[in-house]
This record gives sequence, structure tokens and C-alpha cells, in this order.
Amino acid sequence: MLSILHFSFQAVAPILILIIVGFGARKAGLWDEHTLRKMNRVNFRLGLSTLMYCNLYQIDADMPLPGREVVFVLVMLVLLTVIGFLAAHFLTPERTRKGVLAQCAFRSNYAIIGLVLAESIAGQAGVELGTIFQLPSVLYFNFMSVLALSIYSGGESTFSVKKTLGTIAKNPMIIGLLLGALTILIRRQLPLNAAGEPVFLIKRDLPWAYNTVSMMSRIATPNALLILGGQLDPGHAGAFKKELVSGVFMRLVMAPFLAFVGAFAAEKAGLITVTPALCAMMVAAFGSPLSVSTVAMAQEAKADEKLAGQLVVWTSFLGMGTIFIMIAILRAMGRV
Repeated sequence: MLSILHFSFQAVAPILILIIVGFGARKAGLWDEHTLRKMNRVNFRLGLSTLMYCNLYQIDADMPLPGREVVFVLVMLVLLTVIGFLAAHFLTPERTRKGVLAQCAFRSNYAIIGLVLAESIAGQAGVELGTIFQLPSVLYFNFMSVLALSIYSGGESTFSVKKTLGTIAKNPMIIGLLLGALTILIRRQLPLNAAGEPVFLIKRDLPWAYNTVSMMSRIATPNALLILGGQLDPGHAGAFKKELVSGVFMRLVMAPFLAFVGAFAAEKAGLITVTPALCAMMVAAFGSPLSVSTVAMAQEAKADEKLAGQLVVWTSFLGMGTIFIMIAILRAMGRV
């Protein structure tokens, strides 16, 4: 039992500590809201984009793609999205809150803490599978979030496929992932030298360029977690009590429960194999807190950004506990 708790703590502790440090730094006056906004913007455009690129670049070009597993996770996300839209329709009368609440069912903080969790739980295998899922997850989360916010923006539906695709195409994380995928495709087509390696590798032949990008990528996740901690503000929760309880439940309990029930059912039917790496990736994809970018997107769409901020706060605070419990259960089952 102690070994299970120790394993779970080891996976969650670094994330929780960095968030607490960021929160403490804000309370100590080391940074203010203006500084945090600027830091978040820089980290989003430079840090996370280079992180996405480096994650894909490091994947073995000859590694077989786990198509069934990726398709399964996407199918579960679609199911959760439908549930989220239905729940938001009935759970709040406020139109500007519906789009924010709907996202709690399907949108996680996967881009920021996904690979950290996957590596903590399943090592390099978790990182590889988690990285492969980065591109489809970021595309899906962004598209469906814009759809949810646009449908319930103002008094009318303002959803535009062209505008949505344009927004997604300019997302720095998407650009980093696409460049990483393009690099892998090109690498697969290059002839091999006598050592069996491609005749040209950025990491080997342009080390100054790769090291620069790699250095930028390594600061992305710690910075994102510190900034997340600095942005947390537990106040003013009372005005959103019903929506908060519903959103936290969907994000931290319903989503991972349905996902893992579906995974074990699919395994029993012979459709997929639930490996430790898949479990790690699913904990990150379905059980992590609501994405911090939800607040900025809600503000831009004229949705209820205060509700979005509270949902990020409380899913982040409580999410470390539910993730700990999930990892402990999976460890006790012999799945991780």
C-alpha cells in the first residue's frame, strides 16, 4: 500500500509544488497580473511551440503509430463533448456560461502537464504515446472550444468554420506540432548512411540550431506551471456555485471514469490493449484540470471569463488529489 501511495505522490508532487510556488510568488508580490499575462504570452508563443516541436522530433521515425489507441481516445472525447453540450444546456440558464461549462467535459490541460504526467507514470513509453496524441488533441480541443464559445457567444450563434480554422492555424502549439510532424516525414524519406542513420539530422548536423530550440522548450512546462499558480485566485466562487460543482465533477470525475470504463470494455472486446503508457496518457487527457487558455478564449468570445477562471482554479486545486487517486487505483490494479 505504501509503495502505491509513494508512486502516486512521485507522479503528482513536482506539478503540485511548482503550482504552489507560483501561487506563493504572486502572494509575495514577486509578480502581478500584468507580468503574468506577458509571461504567459511569451511562454505560449515561444516555449510551448518549441516544446511541441522537440517532443515530436525526438520520436523514433520508424516507431509504429498506435492508431487504434488514438482513435479510441478521440471517440471518447467526442462522446464527452456531446455530454458536455447537453449538460451545459440544462445546468445553467446563463447563456454566456454554457460554452465555458461545456468545455469541462472534454477539454483538459493536456498540452501543459500531459507529458509531465505521462513520463512520471509510464516513463519514456508514456512520453512517446503522449507526444503522438499532442497534435490531434490540440486540434480537437481548440476547434471544439471555439465552437462551444461561438455558439453561446452574445445572443446569437457566431460560429464560423473559416474563422475557427484560421484561429487554429495561427496557434503556436499547432505550428510547432506541424513542423515537428513535417520533420519526421522528411527524415523518413532521406537515404541512410553507412551507419544506418539518415544522411542529415538537425540534432547531429546543426547542433547549434537544435540546442537553441531545445533550451527554449525545456523552460516551457515549468514556466507554464508557475504561471498557472500565479494566476490562481480562489475568491468569488460563491457566485458560480452550481456551475462550479457541475464543471469540477465533469472534468475530474465523470470524464476519467467514463474514459477508463470505455478503455477496459474496449480491451475486453479485443479492440485495444490498455498498456501502462495508454493509462498514463489517458490520466493526462481525461483527468487533468481545465486548460488555462480557457480563460483567455472566454474573454475573447465575450463569454463568462470569471466562471472560466474559477473552473481553472478549482479543477487545478482539486485535480492534483483526483489524479493522485487515479494513479493509486491504476497502480493497485497493476496497470501502471
